[in-house]
Amino acid sequence: MKIITEMARKHNIYIFCDEVYKGLELDKIKRPWFADVYEKSVSLGVMSKSYGLAGLRIGWIATKDEEILEKMISYKKAAG
Repeated sequence: MKIITEMARKHNIYIFCDEVYKGLELDKIKRPWFADVYEKSVSLGVMSKSYGLAGLRIGWIATKDEEILEKMISYKKAAG
C-alpha cells in the first residue's frame, strides 16, 4: 500500500480501490482503507461479501477528495 501510494503521489494520479473483501484476510492485521491513506483515492465497500450477507445490495464509496465526492453526489441525483 505504501509503495502504491508513493507512486500515485509522485505521478499525481488517482487510485480506485475495490475493497469488497476487506476484513476477510487470513491474517489478523488491521489494514486501513485506501481512502484513509491517500487523499486522491476512492474506496469501494459492500456488505454482501465481508459480512456474508448475499443478496443484500448495500455498498458505499469513501473519499477525501471533495471534487470527486461532489461529482458522485451529482451523478447519484441524476441516475437515481
